[in-house]
Amino acid sequence: MPACNFYILLMSNYHFSIDETGDFNILSLNNTSFACGVLTRIKESELKELYQKVFKNSNLKRIHFSGMNDSDRAICKETFSPVAEEIFISSNKPVFASNQQHWWYAALQAVIFGLFESRKFQHGDSIEISFDGRKADCLGLMETDDAIWRAYHKKICETLKASLAKYERKGLKINIRYRNDSESVFVNFADIICGLVRTEGLKALECDCDKDYLPLDKLSPSLKFQKILQGVLSNKFGNVKQLEEVFEPLRNSKAEYESLWLEAKKFLDINFETRGTNPKIMLQLNELKSVFYVEFINYAKQKLPENTQLKILMSMLLFETHNGAIETRFSRQDFSSLLDKAVEGEYCRATENWENYVRFNILLAQIDFNGYNFCKGLENLKNLLDIQNEIQNLKFPFKIIKDDTTAEITGTIGQAYSILKRPKNILALPQSMLTGRITKRPVTSFAFIGEKKTLMNAKNFLRSKQERLLRILAKI
Repeated sequence: MPACNFYILLMSNYHFSIDETGDFNILSLNNTSFACGVLTRIKESELKELYQKVFKNSNLKRIHFSGMNDSDRAICKETFSPVAEEIFISSNKPVFASNQQHWWYAALQAVIFGLFESRKFQHGDSIEISFDGRKADCLGLMETDDAIWRAYHKKICETLKASLAKYERKGLKINIRYRNDSESVFVNFADIICGLVRTEGLKALECDCDKDYLPLDKLSPSLKFQKILQGVLSNKFGNVKQLEEVFEPLRNSKAEYESLWLEAKKFLDINFETRGTNPKIMLQLNELKSVFYVEFINYAKQKLPENTQLKILMSMLLFETHNGAIETRFSRQDFSSLLDKAVEGEYCRATENWENYVRFNILLAQIDFNGYNFCKGLENLKNLLDIQNEIQNLKFPFKIIKDDTTAEITGTIGQAYSILKRPKNILALPQSMLTGRITKRPVTSFAFIGEKKTLMNAKNFLRSKQERLLRILAKI
């Protein structure tokens, strides 16, 4: 037999079909969604013969594992599991995922790379990869738009194929396409195997969605950014410095640069909120601080719109206050300048600038407090309270039933007074808050007033209880 013919006989034609189970909801704590990939060398005609044997003349559109009874599932396990040479399933939820589609794509990528990392294919082997397309509502489309749907899946195929180029250079023939389980017998086969893995515990190789299957330098700036931040949450800090390389090429693209910064802000905000249940998060986020601050001060202040700068600045300053900072690079003058520019030509509530300015100054006061400089922080806050009282004394054409701004200022002043042990100053604060205004939790306050029959009874009751409590606290 000629050597070339012998070589042809050695080559194999594989089908790797992928389906998934679950909704990939990133907000669900115990979500068990996963993608399932099945490798087989069975020919399409042979697989269709097995389907004819099990399902008779049923149309693929009517064959779904989820709709089968126990007897049909047992027959499927006996018939189809021997045809599956290897089964791969995704595991874990990506630490840094923005939506359910993001998780699904990470799962799809995990099983594909898991296949090529674990299976030793021969030069000349052909691998046909098919995956079930996502429904339009899973993509966030308000209406089913076939053109957008097709374009989206075509882009996924192109991206995945490009990421597998190194395997093609080794002599493999790889093709990727999306086909739903009502059109492709191989994808329908994957649906059955996926169901058997879930219900019968068929053996499968787990592929971690969080694993870095591609080197960072092969990723797009946005994906590279996500991977580095994802690594930070896994205590992998070695690539943090590369964030500078992510920002650099996007500085001349206004939309992409702003989008990247808003992604950074979202990452900080979401993970900052977990500090009560995640004791490591502040240390992890601190690893990003220097890179973010340098980029913001040196470039973002010149390139981002003022509204976006304000949002990012507040997020970074909030992090500083809770991270024990005793000084900051952000000044009142810079903030005021941004406020003036940010609202030009835009509709804005008359007091919105003031409220934002108050919150900024409260954060600055907290930084003073971190350095035990309570007197410095107090002086500015007392000036703010005087202005706030003037605003409250204006004759508004509506009744003010909630005033968080006064509550925030007085609460922060009270914090400083309690540490400085000035009970008389503390006792002066609640009095103004109880005369004519209801601050914080208005619904609860109304219910309490109803219980005490009149507003005056409620005020007197609260005064007596608060004064006793504050006197006790002031002695600590």
